[in-house]
Amino acid sequence: MRRKRVKRHVTDINFNSESLSDVRLYIKLFLKSVLPQIGLKSGVDFWVTGNFLRIRHIKTVTGKIVIMLKEAFPVLNFYWETPRILVWF
Repeated sequence: MRRKRVKRHVTDINFNSESLSDVRLYIKLFLKSVLPQIGLKSGVDFWVTGNFLRIRHIKTVTGKIVIMLKEAFPVLNFYWETPRILVWF
């Protein structure tokens, strides 16, 4: 029986870029590295694109995600478009 390989996303917390496309990329990398540490699985529990995060609605996790993003990226605005989709601009 073979072991499954676990993907680990590591990101640098130094987000000092001025372009919006770079910030969106940093948010995507940040979420892909942080959400598996909470216990969510990529592709099953969450999907991240450049503009939004689609998540399986888990009440205990949704508040943590917004708090982490507001602490890491205080310049951007985050809001829940639906109970499953978090959008930033």
